[in-house]
Amino acid sequence: MARHWVTWKMIGGKLMTTPSVGSNKNGTLEVFALGSDNAIHQRWQKKVNGDWSNWTSMGAPMGTQFNGPPTAARNEDGRLEVFARDTSGAVWHRWQRKPNKDWNPQWDPMGGSIASNITVANNKDGRLEIFARGTDGALWHRWQKKPNKGWNDAGWKSEGGNFQSDVAVGRNKDGRLEVFVRGPDNALWHMWQKKANSPWVDWKSEGGQFQGNPAVASNEDGRLECFVRAGDNSIYHMWQEKANKPWVDWKELPGAKFSSDPVVVGNKDGRLSLFGRGADNALYWTTQKKPNSPWVPWECLAGNFNFNPCVGVNPDGRLEAFTVGQDGGLQQTWQIGK
Repeated sequence: MARHWVTWKMIGGKLMTTPSVGSNKNGTLEVFALGSDNAIHQRWQKKVNGDWSNWTSMGAPMGTQFNGPPTAARNEDGRLEVFARDTSGAVWHRWQRKPNKDWNPQWDPMGGSIASNITVANNKDGRLEIFARGTDGALWHRWQKKPNKGWNDAGWKSEGGNFQSDVAVGRNKDGRLEVFVRGPDNALWHMWQKKANSPWVDWKSEGGQFQGNPAVASNEDGRLECFVRAGDNSIYHMWQEKANKPWVDWKELPGAKFSSDPVVVGNKDGRLSLFGRGADNALYWTTQKKPNSPWVPWECLAGNFNFNPCVGVNPDGRLEAFTVGQDGGLQQTWQIGK
């Protein structure tokens, strides 16, 4: 195990997909995952930076089973909200009634005909917006009418296209959302809002030959940086030359081969950190040497896992990673120091 991370801790459960982690308003982390009973299960830190509860079931709508991992996001007022897709492709959601508090008692339907995992982003004005690839291959999305309020009355809206991956969403320094997907040509395609909280420009290709799903995050200076796995199982990345501006050409992050998509998270000090399941099924990570800078070599965090990791940030700045072992149980590790 890497010297700055604790040895993997086994937490149990019988999980079927990658977990999702959210951060409560008070800073406690909360993890959500699809169980072997096709219901969503959750567990949470009992105090900030502290130990964890046991698993609790959030159930599933009557007569419905979930299919694929849940996605957690935080409303502008601090309440967590969780989205999940059922076996028919329809989306459901549940939310906290108050920040850090109990959840509304049932799953509410959001409709849709979705074929990918769900991605959630916060607009500049605080409204949540959800994105997914439809069964027709196009990008579809819905958004809140006001921060913390109900969703657009017209339902899901298509932005066209014909894609093969989940959707990654980043927010530019000026507040405009930007989405990234892998096309049928295996190149990376993206589009962005014309201005913050507004409609979208047409799709543009950034080339490349990739597999799996992209990931994107914001550097400390506001430049977006995008990561994706190439056909040779190496991770490549590109970044904006300046905040809100065009992109540099693709560059490899050499030194390891991967069997999962990259997962990127921002550290408390502004550095980005990148994680992925290696070809040996262990977890690997790398981080920027300092904010907005080049990356250190890949480091192995050991383990033997089935799915992509998810990563949260504790209020004290320590990263905490979660993934599912070969027995279907959740495992976690965290940084000993920042």
